[in-house]
Amino acid sequence: MKAISKYKLSVSVVAAALALLSGFVCSSASGSEFKSGDDIEISKLHQIDDDFYAFGEKLTIDGTIKGDLFAFVNKSAIRGHLEKSVNIGSFEFTHQGIIDGTLRIFSQQSDIYGHIGRSLMAFSQKITLNKGSMVERDANIFAVDVELEGTILGLTRILADTVYISGIIDGDVVIRAEVINIVPPAVIKGNLTYTSENQAQIDTTSGVTIVGTTTWNLPQEEGKEDAGISLTSILIRISCMLAAFIFALIAFRVFRPYALESFYQLKDRFAASFAAGVLGLLILVFCLLILIISALLFLTGVILISSDIFFLGSLLLVIFTLLIPITSFTSVSGGVIFYSGKIIVAALIGYFLTRNLRSRKNELSGSSVLLGLVILLIFFSIPYVGFYIYVLTGIAGAGAIFLGVKKCNRLKSLEQPGSSPEPPEVIPPTGPKIDNTP
Repeated sequence: MKAISKYKLSVSVVAAALALLSGFVCSSASGSEFKSGDDIEISKLHQIDDDFYAFGEKLTIDGTIKGDLFAFVNKSAIRGHLEKSVNIGSFEFTHQGIIDGTLRIFSQQSDIYGHIGRSLMAFSQKITLNKGSMVERDANIFAVDVELEGTILGLTRILADTVYISGIIDGDVVIRAEVINIVPPAVIKGNLTYTSENQAQIDTTSGVTIVGTTTWNLPQEEGKEDAGISLTSILIRISCMLAAFIFALIAFRVFRPYALESFYQLKDRFAASFAAGVLGLLILVFCLLILIISALLFLTGVILISSDIFFLGSLLLVIFTLLIPITSFTSVSGGVIFYSGKIIVAALIGYFLTRNLRSRKNELSGSSVLLGLVILLIFFSIPYVGFYIYVLTGIAGAGAIFLGVKKCNRLKSLEQPGSSPEPPEVIPPTGPKIDNTP
């Protein structure tokens, strides 16, 4: 597999996993049916009236499911009727039935013989749409090897190493691959656009029909076209900078004591601020890992609660229902602090550049912050190096915020009536008592 396809496929695989996980988390569990085990089977006489969740070794569906299907199994086969969407993570997947909704696959090998009423989104090592298969809407396929022998009625997008087409596609076709073969009796009723270092093998003399236009883009040429849209990237960066400036004005007005103390911490204790930022980043990463693990174990508890070991499932639900909001709040708060870190750094840069031009001292003026953000925008735009500058800036600024908040809270606690230091105890003098009575 080529390096470029490996990279893009790995990104797609992560996106698919997150999509499946979000489907699990966001779907309502009320009225749904959960099953786990080595061999999960829905017979022809079995009908599920709501969503169905499966987790195990093997899944076979010959019956009817009226809701959505979510499954993580080693091997899966659909031969029945599913009236809504299907979301499957499986090593081997076979579809020979009817799916009225959208099919989303995350698998090593996928074989499709049946009907898909809406769209197809597939992430596979190898996927085959065999003769007789049909996708009534769009198809988005990310794989190493792709074989299309069936029918797709909408737009088709393919990212792969090898593509073989002999079926019927009613819409436009967009392909990025190393090897492309289009052989009889293939019919493409829309336009064909493909990006490859090698020219596609299109056997039009033997019966291949392409109604629209065929466009071949070399990867280098595509890179030149992408350079033409750099203006859009610049506008997005400027918009983000202005959004950060507005956020800074609001934050400085609402939390001015904290912002001012964070500014002084960064100005006078840069090394300590950076160390605190590194520690905060490690804590944030740890919280994100705990959040992901909690979500996965929460899903495991949801599945186990309807099985024989329901006590373990209930225990997992109780524990991780508590951990998920805690880690979510911590992760979001940490993200906001690291986002605000670059604003504190921008304020410091702007202050140093404009302090000799000001008649009065104002560390958090709007003009100095805007100037600092413009300087950071220029540095962040440097290829390769800009990303590291962005990360280091966020770490230093976030550390200053941590230290500033800590100091402000300590000062507030000292200002409370019950926390003021007690007056020193007066010790009476010792020695012989002198009686002055006449």
